[in-house]
Amino acid sequence: MNKTNITRIFIVGLKGYLGRSLNEKLKKNKKFVVVNSEQKRKIDFSNLSISRKILNQSNPDLIINCAAKTNIDFCEKNKKIAYNSNAKIVRNLSKYCLNKDIKLIHISTDHLYNNK
Repeated sequence: MNKTNITRIFIVGLKGYLGRSLNEKLKKNKKFVVVNSEQKRKIDFSNLSISRKILNQSNPDLIINCAAKTNIDFCEKNKKIAYNSNAKIVRNLSKYCLNKDIKLIHISTDHLYNNK
């Protein structure tokens, strides 16, 4: 945690509905600052080295992952994209947070699956 009382938060999936909404709420609270709120380009967090570089530059106290592919039909037809978005990103963020001893909040999908 930084030395000030302001928590530096990095939101993955900032351009999605949940990420945008969360960013707007956090902007109103003086205890938090979203360190990537002005992010203009899409970042491939499924790439571990890119993830580390971007997160090291931002130096967050907390990471909130709102990124996911949630369209079931799309995911079934595009398994690699779905895996990268819904598994590799989480793995990379988890590794980073464990290494830096910071917290990760992961917002998962609300979908249900059968036993396959």
